[in-house]
Amino acid sequence: IVDPEPDELPPDSLELLTVVFLWPWRFFQNRFVPFYKSSRETLKDHVMTILYGNSPYACTFQLTGINLLVFCSFTYLFIEVIALAFLPAHADYAIAVVGAIVWTVLAVELFLEW
Repeated sequence: IVDPEPDELPPDSLELLTVVFLWPWRFFQNRFVPFYKSSRETLKDHVMTILYGNSPYACTFQLTGINLLVFCSFTYLFIEVIALAFLPAHADYAIAVVGAIVWTVLAVELFLEW
């Protein structure tokens, strides 16, 4: 058995090193770059659709009875918490008036459903 000289690697080792170091480059060129290009185009189309408000990302506001009730429900649910956490004490009366109006709308709707 002949030992290789210290400065030289055996041919099998050299091939192994070539494969090990070239695999990430081949993966990058053959798999990642095409995936990136196709994903970039798809993402660009989605962003432009969202930006311009085209279907299915169109955002419209309509004032309907159901939307009014949902808005009143959320307002009634969160107005006291928001007032206690973020608003000064002199806004308590205004918050109470808004809460009373919202509560009245919700109570009238409940009464009309009965």
